[in-house]
Amino acid sequence: TERSRSDFLAKMFFAEHLDSNDVQRLIDSRLAALRGEQGDLNRLPISEMNEGQRFTLRYALAIRRAAIEFLQHEGRVIATAIDRNKQ
Repeated sequence: TERSRSDFLAKMFFAEHLDSNDVQRLIDSRLAALRGEQGDLNRLPISEMNEGQRFTLRYALAIRRAAIEFLQHEGRVIATAIDRNKQ
């Protein structure tokens, strides 16, 4: 079983207690971190890697791409929902 510990997810779990601007800042910060990690991974010398290493790299990139895509859409959705719920 894969396990993940994430300060970001812990904070987002309680997002309804935050201001929508704070939620947006959390999302923007996580997006920046994910894009940085993606850039770092893309700079690795894939042609010099064995099959297991290439698989691991592609897997890591796929996870980051999916997280970025999810946050780009769902981030706006939750911030808007929080605004609506607080009115």
